Amino acid sequence: MLNLVPKVGADLSLFKINVSGQRVKLREINEQHCNPGFQHIWQCVDVSDYEGKGEDEPLPDVFNNLGEAEYIVSVFQYMIILGYKPQHISIITPFNGQKHLIVDIMRKRCMDIGLPMPGQILTFDAAQGMQNEFVLVSLVRTNGVDGYLADSRNVNRIMSHARRGLYVFGCKDNFLKNSYSKIWTQLWKSSPGLKLDLCFGEQLWRNDPKFVHRRVLSPHDKDRLHNVSSVNDMLSITEVLLRLVR
Repeated sequence: MLNLVPKVGADLSLFKINVSGQRVKLREINEQHCNPGFQHIWQCVDVSDYEGKGEDEPLPDVFNNLGEAEYIVSVFQYMIILGYKPQHISIITPFNGQKHLIVDIMRKRCMDIGLPMPGQILTFDAAQGMQNEFVLVSLVRTNGVDGYLADSRNVNRIMSHARRGLYVFGCKDNFLKNSYSKIWTQLWKSSPGLKLDLCFGEQLWRNDPKFVHRRVLSPHDKDRLHNVSSVNDMLSITEVLLRLVR
């Protein structure tokens, strides 16, 4: 299992994986500083097949995943509605095909209705050295793991992009069944829940654009908590919120 320990030193990244033999550590800041609208500052989110399909390969070695793309765009819309600044949000993915699919959906669901686009939508290669406050990751694959993702050093680079919040969207079963991706197995097993946990009734404070200062909510606050059950559930949430703010 991953050991979560407080962030120390001058490193600006929120997450950093240190691999030593079989021991893996994921460093993060104290979770009493929660991101508005979210129950956790990081999660691996298990995305089920959408419209009966997971990954798609329309051309040889060109991969995309419509369900993950729709999910991530909806989460981005949700964050914008709550007051997050678009330039503080980056979206990264291993494949150009997925990047272009996300851009296409963003244009329809954001630009066409007057919402901004995120600060960056990048492939992993293009994102090297990049950091941002909040990072949404689409892993795409549901049948096998790309060689890039099987290298623990590359996984470390991916996780180190985020300063304040990291949400990784992918197919849990695919990563758990591939023995050569043990680091991902440990990440999935250490995630605080495998369905995205939202917290309703919050927005960014004007005088503090980074955090809501509260502890992680307990099950007693169940009227404010929502466990997103599917891509369609997240789409429905953002549709309702968009109607309320227009």
